[in-house]
Amino acid sequence: MLVSLKLPGIGINGNKSPKHLSRKVTVTVYDLENEKVVEGVGFLTFDKNDLFRGIVHLGKGINSTYYIKVGSDHTLQELVMPQFQPLLNDRLNVLSPVVLITGDLNGDNQLTIADFNIALMCFQDKQCATKPRTDANDDGKVDVYDSIDFNDDGKADVVDYNYFLHNFKEFGGD
Repeated sequence: MLVSLKLPGIGINGNKSPKHLSRKVTVTVYDLENEKVVEGVGFLTFDKNDLFRGIVHLGKGINSTYYIKVGSDHTLQELVMPQFQPLLNDRLNVLSPVVLITGDLNGDNQLTIADFNIALMCFQDKQCATKPRTDANDDGKVDVYDSIDFNDDGKADVVDYNYFLHNFKEFGGD
């Protein structure tokens, strides 16, 4: 399956030269009864324009209509539109590009005050801006403090903080 995604802050209207040209994504396929059918992990490559693109292999046996969600480290999982996708085994299934919302720093697929508190600690810690993006505790995930650089320019700064804040919705009172 050909997957394309946009990360706000990277590409057109953002950093056109990200430090990391490859991103790990998870593609999850659900049937029409909301049951997970299959999940695949792959790596997408930045196309030097605006999108990360690549092929994620899901195996055989997905010859029907499904809905699909795509996610990556520290992003919200997003539904691929149109909502229902006919997938066929005998061809390369091409998905519409998705925009992933960054900032899910605790991995619960929600943007909450908990994510804000994690980000705030990082932005207040001047050393956070100079750490490389690594898996410091070797748990298979990119560490939170190393992932605050949302526009992937090599530093966590006010620009990244603004991208982070942009993803929170405003709620007004009566």
